[in-house]
Amino acid sequence: MEIQLQVSESMLGKLDLLMERIPYLAETITGVTYMETDHTVVVALDTEESAEAEELREDYAALCDSLMQTRVISKTVVRSNQSDSDRSVMSSPSVSSEASVSAPYLDETDITLLEQLDRSFIEIARRHGAVLREYPSTFTKANMARNQYHINFPQNIVGVATVPHQFKTINRFREQAASHSHHQSLVPTGEILQPCICYHCYEEQQGSRSGSRRIMTAKGKCFRNEIAWRKDEFRRTEFMMREIVFVGDQQWVMDTRNAIMDEVWELFTGLGLTGKIETATDPFFFSQDVKTKGAYQMVSNAKYELAAVRNNGQESSIASFNYCEDVLCGKYDIRDEDGNGMYSGCVAFGMDRWKEAFLERYGRDQSQWPTFTIQAPKQEQMAAVAATPVAHRGCSEDAEQAIMHVLHDIFQTEVNLEPDEDLNQAGLDSITTIDLIVGLEERLGIRIQDQDLTVANLSSIRTITEMLNNKYCAVVG
Repeated sequence: MEIQLQVSESMLGKLDLLMERIPYLAETITGVTYMETDHTVVVALDTEESAEAEELREDYAALCDSLMQTRVISKTVVRSNQSDSDRSVMSSPSVSSEASVSAPYLDETDITLLEQLDRSFIEIARRHGAVLREYPSTFTKANMARNQYHINFPQNIVGVATVPHQFKTINRFREQAASHSHHQSLVPTGEILQPCICYHCYEEQQGSRSGSRRIMTAKGKCFRNEIAWRKDEFRRTEFMMREIVFVGDQQWVMDTRNAIMDEVWELFTGLGLTGKIETATDPFFFSQDVKTKGAYQMVSNAKYELAAVRNNGQESSIASFNYCEDVLCGKYDIRDEDGNGMYSGCVAFGMDRWKEAFLERYGRDQSQWPTFTIQAPKQEQMAAVAATPVAHRGCSEDAEQAIMHVLHDIFQTEVNLEPDEDLNQAGLDSITTIDLIVGLEERLGIRIQDQDLTVANLSSIRTITEMLNNKYCAVVG
């Protein structure tokens, strides 16, 4: 069965978010395609039940309602070697049931390529003083309680289940196995197969009290609950990841993240691959997380992704470069000798995706492969995005007064903050800051441009006031 879902004009600017989430509305979905001509989404189902189709329509309406509250912030490209022809073949957002996965094993060519790639990744990590680590393939319940991955990304979870050590249960499992119904006797342990590596690094340092900078790198199998019909060589349930995790003072963490990003870009282009590095956000499932956590990642340049262009014109993220502020160190109680919070960042390599991007470019004949060398990174600046002039308009009230009113609405109590007081140190986290900006837009009747939502502009009441008065509001009397 196929059903058509209308995409409203107001949702067109959020089409990528919408298309990413529709496949999770029902297990019976086998394909999703966007029809640009009439702005509809065609959803293929493996059922003929009209009740399921009606339920899907209701869930789709609820999804659209939730996404309407989400602000989409434009991505900023900071590195690119794409030509106009590369960009022209990009397809419209769609996901189909035609995905295919290659052989469920690695042959000698795959293994050789992965080893060569990993040597390059380790070389980058070692250049910054990283030590090697190897961790278990599961996250314990205690680790999950701190990192909360399962709360932020429930759609990705692959759980661990066992047969309890009890005679009757074990015997029942054996009997059920004969009829392939043994899953009924499996009991979840509360642990999950690791979807990433970095939380092990934080767990290792949990409760530490040292101001010294440290950096470590680890590789391991990761697992994410991908939708079956969306799997292909670039999207798998089980895949190999290497991560580089660094903990230290704020400026050093940011500098390290940016330096590694430069070196990875040099490796990427040196291998003759095509793509770009752009600002990004984690794939939060719920719209309220996209609205707050995701929006902050975009405006603060907390996350960048390296996207490789595939032979079919689609883009696939193969690496990410993350500045985690003091959030994860706070969750794991990682502090310096004086009890001050530490900062951290990480770089993640999707090794299987690097392998597939390379094989699409050069094939499996190793004699045709280029040499794996990392050139000294070029000291070039991030591409600056020109600010779009915004005409001043009269605001209904003074900008600073509006800020205090919005903060009062958020906290439902009077907020006493000095104009130059650092908002982060005062306890206004990233989520509250985004709520503040959204509230100001509504109260003052303005639309703040993405390029003005910077950490510097949002650091205090004074900097926000100056930004509003300089770019959006005629200064009130």
